[in-house]
Amino acid sequence: MKRTSDETERIRDLYDAEASGYDREIAFFERVLFAGGREWVCSRARGDVLELAAGTGRNFAWYPADVRLTAIELSPAMLELARLHAREAGREVDLRVGNAQALRFPDESFDTVTCTLALCTIPDDRAAVAEARRVLRPGGVCSCSSTFAARGARSTPSNGCWIPSRCASRPTTSRASPSSTSPPRASPSTSSNAPSSASSNASPPASRPDEVPSTGGAGDAPASG
Repeated sequence: MKRTSDETERIRDLYDAEASGYDREIAFFERVLFAGGREWVCSRARGDVLELAAGTGRNFAWYPADVRLTAIELSPAMLELARLHAREAGREVDLRVGNAQALRFPDESFDTVTCTLALCTIPDDRAAVAEARRVLRPGGVCSCSSTFAARGARSTPSNGCWIPSRCASRPTTSRASPSSTSPPRASPSTSSNAPSSASSNASPPASRPDEVPSTGGAGDAPASG
């Protein structure tokens, strides 16, 4: 656990240092590799929404107007830029410093959990997806984005594809489903039947799309959204 904690601190410090240039750098990859990715993830949001690893708040403008949005970010420097983007988007957002691997919210608090370009930066992505499941209400959806293809025990790079898929799920029954935990580390989590969307030979900076409805289970998140 100490190793995960040390890596989480390293990721936080990295994004604190790079926050001022993040928007400029990620904008290129969004045009080349991830066109439509943020829109795809945010369009699925309903009701009370939690965004993990919100980064500088680049998703805020894409959410439906009627959702109630809470966003967490590991890096305080990134979070300050997210506040600016929230104002620019005219969006009211409950912004908090937080770690996706250990969410400070009660069980079944949200109707939707979102995460873009971040799962591959989280040291324990299995814990992050498990936490997403925990805070989802029955019937809730976790909508994510990833730069890696769906996998079983091992991850397979997808040459910069962004893959929509189901990353966690919580059926309308409250019974836990042990099989719907997140995948092993090495890249962002996605489910085994995630469809591939678009590909490129470029190499992106961090992660991209996966989607999921929630099923009973155990969970604020590292930076980079």
